[in-house]
Amino acid sequence: MIHRAVVVVAVVVVVVVVVVVVVVVVVVVVAVIAVAITETVAVPVPVLDSTNRRPIKHRPEGTIVTAWGEEEEEEEEEEDDDDDEKEEEKEEEEEEEEEEEEEEEEEEENANRERSELTASFNAIACGTG
Repeated sequence: MIHRAVVVVAVVVVVVVVVVVVVVVVVVVVAVIAVAITETVAVPVPVLDSTNRRPIKHRPEGTIVTAWGEEEEEEEEEEDDDDDEKEEEKEEEEEEEEEEEEEEEEEEENANRERSELTASFNAIACGTG
């Protein structure tokens, strides 16, 4: 009888250990998923000024704010780079618009051609020649 009791206790201990391990694994997996979700979906919180009343205004890189609140540009070369980048972006946008217009015109021409072919075939069928 003692032998059976030892076996029963051993089985109970093994079952308890397995259950604890499974619970720990599930908790870790849920925690990892929760952290991943909160990091990817996190909403940026505005940084408040020293009075904690209004958000700090986001300034472009290289802007110097003096003690009395005036903004100064660090270097004028950056403005030139920004202007060049803006011009390049405008040119790229114009090229994309032209390409889109050309594609639309080609689509319209193809649609008109298909319509005229279908009309001709319907007319031929209606006249009995097709």
